[in-house]
Amino acid sequence: MIVPRGRGTTLVLAFAAALAASPVPAATVDETDAQLNAPPAGLVPTAARLAGILSAHAHAVGTAPKSASDTVVEHWTFVDSGLAGTEDLQRAGTNYHSRIAAGPFVDEYGQYGETRWHQDANGFASLTTAIDTRTFYATRVLEDAADPKNDVTVLGETTGAHPDYVVKVKRPTDAHAEFIFYDKATAQVVRFEAVAGKQRIAETFDDFRRTGGVTRAWHIHDTNGHPELDDDWVLRSLRYGVPIPEETFQMPPNRPTVSRATSVVPLPAQTIWLASSFNVYWAGYLVRLSVGGRGLDFLLDSGSSRSIVDAGTARELGLPAYGQTTHLADGTAVPYRTTIPHASIGSITLDDFALYAESFAYQPDANTKIVGILGYDFFAANVLRFDFPNGTVEALPIAAFGEVHPVAGGIDVPLAVDDGTPLVSLGIGDAYTQRALLSTSMPFSIVLGSFVAAHPGDVPDTSRNGSKEQLLPLADAGTYGMKIVNWVAPVSHFRFAISDYQKVGLETTNAPIVVHDQPIDALLGADYLHYYDIYFDYPYGRLIVKPNALFYKTFKPAQSE
Repeated sequence: MIVPRGRGTTLVLAFAAALAASPVPAATVDETDAQLNAPPAGLVPTAARLAGILSAHAHAVGTAPKSASDTVVEHWTFVDSGLAGTEDLQRAGTNYHSRIAAGPFVDEYGQYGETRWHQDANGFASLTTAIDTRTFYATRVLEDAADPKNDVTVLGETTGAHPDYVVKVKRPTDAHAEFIFYDKATAQVVRFEAVAGKQRIAETFDDFRRTGGVTRAWHIHDTNGHPELDDDWVLRSLRYGVPIPEETFQMPPNRPTVSRATSVVPLPAQTIWLASSFNVYWAGYLVRLSVGGRGLDFLLDSGSSRSIVDAGTARELGLPAYGQTTHLADGTAVPYRTTIPHASIGSITLDDFALYAESFAYQPDANTKIVGILGYDFFAANVLRFDFPNGTVEALPIAAFGEVHPVAGGIDVPLAVDDGTPLVSLGIGDAYTQRALLSTSMPFSIVLGSFVAAHPGDVPDTSRNGSKEQLLPLADAGTYGMKIVNWVAPVSHFRFAISDYQKVGLETTNAPIVVHDQPIDALLGADYLHYYDIYFDYPYGRLIVKPNALFYKTFKPAQSE
């Protein structure tokens, strides 16, 4: 799939750095942007009208006959940036289950009723709200031109032996237009051009075959101009009306690559603090991962939906690339997937642990070099207890957490794990949100743009000189060059767990964060988490917090009036 690979909630770290950065110059529309938006070259006028093109296309595609068993089973092979694999997809109405295997990596996706889920390559399954583009990448239906919400224009037609009608489509939420090519002779979509990030993608479709009343392309090829990153998909078999057991679509049990703790296991962890010109602030927990006798420092980050390792470190360790492209012809590094055959953190072991190799080297001081992140797929194996004041982390046996209240004095906090991203409820002012991301690596909590837009009165900007303006330096199609404003909002209430912090100042910004296609309203960081012992109980789908000594030293019970 030719899109920026490895995207997940590790973007929170980059986002925090962007907010702390100095203002950057205003973005300009340069030659690259002009090329991204330019229509296909060499078009000539056409007398064809959109209604006629779409009608002919609908007739050419056809309609699958309704049957007692409205099911489809497909088998694909593909090569994705050098990595060969297969996809097996079973569908029944809106229910589906896909298994995508490439090298040693197996990802499964599904939907059962209104519930959508994903099981990652390390065997951990969680519900998700994300639109599943991975499963349907090869089976995508390009009907954007027929959607009345979109701005659609017939630009003209190509010349040559096999001319195409070219239709420009601009969706309201997209920064760039897309271009759809309809073959004049067959009315099939044979080419699609669009922008992903800062790249122009071209997708071609051929080998059209009719099965069960529907004509589809059995071969799809994608390129962004770098042949090393090309994707190629071939449909090997397609069957309709195959009986599929209903349990096929249900979320499967975990098959972890991380060992279970059988007793309390203290992890070799340390806290890191960074100094700025103004103060010293929290920067997260480090754990020492032993790989082949070498000790490596990884950041424990609850806010990351995946784990990563620095690509340079991966090469030093001889971690496999499984045929994937790791560098372009000009030497540019490309993120890729790899595995650690065996590693340990204390007595916890990781075997054939999958993670992403990308540039990540981070050295907070002269003696510490962080070479990666352990995210959701490490957290999910055991119950992890974080003691912020003492800087310790323990892995606890999950058997002890089968009870209703396993932690004396602990409070269950409503938790939703959205494809590996932990979301909790917060009260901000007089409003509530259920989409606050809990991050053990964020030094401070911050209210984000989606909440500001929905509840501006709860996070007012009352400062005359405290606001800071800058441009958001993230290469996202929807926010690139966006003017962001940061301020400290005087909030009447900030509610988390059993606490109601009154008349506090909260870092606030109009800038957005979108994770798994959904906006995040706030980040809950270490400045409020450190008043609790935090139990990440992913095996039982909950978060438990227990007020610690610092909490009772700092806060007093509210007096009744």
